[in-house]
Amino acid sequence: MRTPPYIEVACHSHMTATELTGDIDIAVALQAGLDHPLAYIPGPLVMAHGGILILDEINRLNPPYSQAALLQVLQEHYVFIRGGFKIRSDFLVIATSNPSEYSGVYELSEALADRMKVVEIPYPDKDLLKSILSWKSSLYMEHLGLKAPDALTEVTATFMTLVSQDSNIEVGPSIRSAIYAITTAMSKAWLEVGKFR
Repeated sequence: MRTPPYIEVACHSHMTATELTGDIDIAVALQAGLDHPLAYIPGPLVMAHGGILILDEINRLNPPYSQAALLQVLQEHYVFIRGGFKIRSDFLVIATSNPSEYSGVYELSEALADRMKVVEIPYPDKDLLKSILSWKSSLYMEHLGLKAPDALTEVTATFMTLVSQDSNIEVGPSIRSAIYAITTAMSKAWLEVGKFR
């Protein structure tokens, strides 16, 4: 099976620099030596070499050392392991971030933010939103042989569009919450139908 040309990382507030860079397997290194191929367990910053590194929710990456490890490889094109080893690594980074008003998000260091080009993606219009909801909901429910009904995605997309355009609402519902609402409704309906079979 062909591996994709990208490595995806779901960032979180407790992610360590070692999780990003990889580390030496001490047991293998002591027994077989540092030159053994299994002595080093590569992290995503090394595995992305020559490809694309996708950092999902980069602004959940809190520890300064984690941000510093990412900054170092972007600046110097080397991953440094335990201060003594360096591995060449070049890749393209694509990162997503949550709005600053969300809980659990942190500011990127100025140096790291300076290396990012920010692209604002507006809330989708109703037709695109309906397509997204239909596709993702059906994908999540395909193991049950279910497809999101058009009427359900239409109602949800209409509601989401109206809420997102309401000036009295500070932060509207996320697309993910709409997908969960649809799949929850579908799951409940599936269970109810199963009761009467």
